[in-house]
Amino acid sequence: MVTPRILKECIEYDFPGAYVNVLEKGQVYLSLVKPSDNLLTAHQLFQLLYAKKKDEKILRLLI
Repeated sequence: MVTPRILKECIEYDFPGAYVNVLEKGQVYLSLVKPSDNLLTAHQLFQLLYAKKKDEKILRLLI
């Protein structure tokens, strides 16, 4: 259920990802790309931004 607190709830319960709102009915086209070895995953970025205790392995990826 969508609530005004949705972002805070996602952060609090560690649910990273992409959240969208449907503005109008229609088709959606997606294109998948091969991930690069030097990019962070959505979960890793989420952890860097919001985790109270930062994961040292993820921090080392940034160096």
